[in-house]
Amino acid sequence: MVASAFGSGIYTSADAGVTWNLSLANAQNWVGVASSSDGLRLVAVARDARIHTSSDGGASWTPRENVRDWRAVASSADGMRLVAVAMTGQIHTSTDAGLTWTARESTRSWYRVTSSADGLKLAAADLGGLIYTSTDGGLSWTPRFRISAVNGIVSSADGNTLALIVPSNAAWESAGFVYVSNDGGATWTARQENRAWRGIGMSADGSRLVAAEYGGLIYTSPD
Repeated sequence: MVASAFGSGIYTSADAGVTWNLSLANAQNWVGVASSSDGLRLVAVARDARIHTSSDGGASWTPRENVRDWRAVASSADGMRLVAVAMTGQIHTSTDAGLTWTARESTRSWYRVTSSADGLKLAAADLGGLIYTSTDGGLSWTPRFRISAVNGIVSSADGNTLALIVPSNAAWESAGFVYVSNDGGATWTARQENRAWRGIGMSADGSRLVAAEYGGLIYTSPD
């Protein structure tokens, strides 16, 4: 397991979270981490900093790409295909575990991103709630859906099922929703509502969701 602490460092656990070790003592404003399925290839992003990658489970880290206002990162199951998004920047993709990066799509206020297990099906949200999807590893992107502020977006392993959360405390949204798509982001359906949603997760097959509300409870579906 890997976790980031805003203004502190990167922490890893090799025993399912029983104990944690400070893996990268770099006091950046870390906002996102991702891991390969075996836990060896890790990637972390921070605001106004460089992307950092590890190929040994966090024992050592290497700075990559340029300093940008990174906001989120996602990884394929093997850790080779990565996607990261920057505020007032572009979507960036890598096919070599973060060694090199290519800028994709247009400059927007990119905020959240998720990836299928093979790294080919991607979904990204800008701060204004516009959802884009890609089926070719980020080479091309299609605008799909607009909602208000998106606090999180997740994908099933095959990339066909997506879910996102909208916080109820967004200035232009009267109620927070969980939205689900079963066709790779082409259409969306509102589910659970009226919560200040802050985080969301999905099982590999897309049948189970877990979402947390700010200052409240954790919800699961199906029950």
